[in-house]
Amino acid sequence: MIFILVALASVATNYFFYDEIHEWRVGVERRLRDEAAHLIDRFPAWVELFNGTNFAHQIQADEPHPPLSAKFPVVLMPGVISSGIELWHGYPCALRLKSFREKMWGGASLLKQIIMDKECWLDHLKLDPKTKLDPLNIKLRASQGFDASDYLFPGFWVWGKLLESLALIGYESNSMYMASYDWRLPFKNLEIRDAYFTRLKFNIEMLHNRQKAKVVIIGHSMGSILFYYFSQWIAHPEYGNAGIDWVDNHIASFVNVGGVMLGTPKALTTLLSGEAEDTAVGEYLSSHLVDRFIFSKHQRAALFRSD
Repeated sequence: MIFILVALASVATNYFFYDEIHEWRVGVERRLRDEAAHLIDRFPAWVELFNGTNFAHQIQADEPHPPLSAKFPVVLMPGVISSGIELWHGYPCALRLKSFREKMWGGASLLKQIIMDKECWLDHLKLDPKTKLDPLNIKLRASQGFDASDYLFPGFWVWGKLLESLALIGYESNSMYMASYDWRLPFKNLEIRDAYFTRLKFNIEMLHNRQKAKVVIIGHSMGSILFYYFSQWIAHPEYGNAGIDWVDNHIASFVNVGGVMLGTPKALTTLLSGEAEDTAVGEYLSSHLVDRFIFSKHQRAALFRSD
């Protein structure tokens, strides 16, 4: 009976509102075609931006002044998008894909994990909802070294061009440090689980002593917020307990690249609904593709609320 009523309602709707429905469908199709054409037109420019320009050699060729040289040691603190997370232990659904120490976030293996088993990938990326630490039988850890954050995936550089440019003027692994971290964890739990701030303090002091110069911190996005937290943690008597002069004695300057130092109130809508600006403003094309073929709002909300 219910199916009959639904069918009759559908027929009646199409009969009485045919013109309105047809106009709406034509508008949606037109918008989809326009957005697809826009993406196709922009694609060559993206490829050229990511791969076509060698910025480091351009610096060398265009530099009118005496050659630059390395002076201050550098610590790089990446943001969420460029902080790789790799699998050390997990469920059989992940391990059967030969994913040990493959990146569950960042790198080409991210796409493989999502395509092969999206639900498995989501289960591994979530934290325990109560402790905000590792769930039972799952262990993900931040990738280490420059490979952790140089490229999001092949062809899409994040820190890669900056590392190349710094290397051109004399920087190398003994004068730079990539302070990668597990961005899912609350800042306090980074120290509890990974001793992150203790290790960051040690590496800054090591660079300072080795290079006989204060350290320049370059923070991107969430990395900038993390450095601000570290600067408070290091001086607090119950945490770093290094004294209020430690930052002045070891840090030469701080470069903020897109860090939201005044807070992110719009994140509240993401936590409540799973919706974000990137998907909300994309309207028909992007929201349809994300919801249907990648992650629904419910899946995104569950992931964001666990972190």
